[in-house]
Amino acid sequence: MQPRNWLNLSKLNQEDSPVPGLTSLLWCSLILATTILSPFSSTAQGQSPDARPKPTGSISGHVTVGDKPAPGVMIAAFAENPNRRPVAQATSDYDGRYALLGLAPGQYNVTALVPAFVVTGSSPTAPGKTVALALNETVESVDFKLVRGGVITGRVTDSDNRPVMEERVDLLQLDENGNSANRQPRGSLYNYQMNLTDDRGIYRLYGVPAGRYKVSVGTNPNSGFVTTGPRGYYKQTFSPDTNEAAKATVVELSEGGETANIDIVVGRRASTYRVSGRIVDADTREPVTATQVAYGSMPKDATYFGAYIILPANSKGEFRLEGLEPGRYGVQLAGQYDSGGYYSDPTFFEVVDADVSNLELKAMRGVGLSGVVITDGVTNKEALALLSALRVSASVPNTSSTVRTSTSGSSAIAGDGSFQINGLRPGKASLYLQTYANPALQGFSITRIERDGVEQHQGFDIAAGQPIARLQVFITYGTGTIRGTITITGGTLPGDARLTVRANRQGALSAGNSAQVDSRGHFAISNLAPGTYELTLQRYPVPQYQPPKRPPPPLKQTVSVAEGTETEVTFTLDLSAEGGP
Repeated sequence: MQPRNWLNLSKLNQEDSPVPGLTSLLWCSLILATTILSPFSSTAQGQSPDARPKPTGSISGHVTVGDKPAPGVMIAAFAENPNRRPVAQATSDYDGRYALLGLAPGQYNVTALVPAFVVTGSSPTAPGKTVALALNETVESVDFKLVRGGVITGRVTDSDNRPVMEERVDLLQLDENGNSANRQPRGSLYNYQMNLTDDRGIYRLYGVPAGRYKVSVGTNPNSGFVTTGPRGYYKQTFSPDTNEAAKATVVELSEGGETANIDIVVGRRASTYRVSGRIVDADTREPVTATQVAYGSMPKDATYFGAYIILPANSKGEFRLEGLEPGRYGVQLAGQYDSGGYYSDPTFFEVVDADVSNLELKAMRGVGLSGVVITDGVTNKEALALLSALRVSASVPNTSSTVRTSTSGSSAIAGDGSFQINGLRPGKASLYLQTYANPALQGFSITRIERDGVEQHQGFDIAAGQPIARLQVFITYGTGTIRGTITITGGTLPGDARLTVRANRQGALSAGNSAQVDSRGHFAISNLAPGTYELTLQRYPVPQYQPPKRPPPPLKQTVSVAEGTETEVTFTLDLSAEGGP
């Protein structure tokens, strides 16, 4: 029995399909995509019976392979939020047409989920097309042209010719000059399993865009990432059997082509190591308990340290890090969580060929901040109901070291609006709201901070042993929108170019909002508080010029935003003026 409302691809013969075998392949892809997407409704937004009218926005277009329609292709729209869950999906019909219906206003990434094919013109880091959708807007001609992806296959073995199983295979794409393009093909973003070798050591990477590649397995010690595990690790090895990227085989992959026998022989699996230490009070030398540590990679040439792997210490203040590969690391107290009122400077260490023990973290008593959050003219009932989900956070940079670090802490907001943040280092503190975890919170921003009626600017001083109390943090909830259009003259942007518009409110204590310009040249920045904003149009990647040419200054505009209204703007980007003297 075929799924309801789906095109019956099994009735299409090879002559009906745009390319031989596409129909059956798309049907298999459709089943896979459905398995992934099935927990979600086929409509864009779930509504309760007494909710506001359902949105009627839509995005539609055609899917083709070559000059022929591609039926049975799953198209999905992803909202721009951390969950990366599809809010709508549709299947292209016999003529290759699709329509995503019932969409609320917002920014969407719309993409075709066809693992063995490549969407032409899409970015490796953000496959598909960005669409800025207005309220109840109908956007048409968001078309997708598919080309069959290439295949790279081979076998990974060790020096004894034994298969290397469940090891990740990576592709390094090269630019026209043979240098690293610093990007992974899109398949690795959505199908991690594809990149793993099987029980025979065989790998098969498919849906790879045409281009030039180097293939490797194992750990790159200069990647800046931390990988841990009890099995040990393989040093990064390129095909056929070299640890040097410059000596690697270059794979020339054509559109829809297959390159086989790209085999890799690795050395013996190297050991990983254990790191242990303890946390002591810097003054009393007594162990500090009931806290957590955070660690991360710290390459020798790095100027910033950010610890992002969190582990608890035991009741004696001891901590242990397992399965570390050789490299340079740092560890410090995890102040963003409950640190017992302490902070620490990072302790750096190097793992070479043995376990590391007796590390010592000197914990220092931090400064506390407390106060109350006050809504500043917020009358929106939906916004007021979200206050309990907000957190107030503080960050203090360490300015006494050549390596940039910061101490941070956060607090939930109690029912009476109060908050308490402990364990901050003395220095210049900045407050902000944590809103990234929930898109509904992104309309909140800090309008001002006061203490005993005196306004405090971001970067206010906190001194050792002198807690700051009676802070008043005034917040607002923005419902304004800046909607605009980018007109390009004097040329065409390269295929990998992306445009972003950032809006910074004058006098604001919070960071500005931004939005990517969509495929039509439209953008929308929502959840803005009333005020005057400076808009900056930015291009990525930034064009490089040789002297005496220089990049043009960024385009800027100043606009006013009112509560609950939309402000229209237009930018004109003249590419012929770029790189002028």
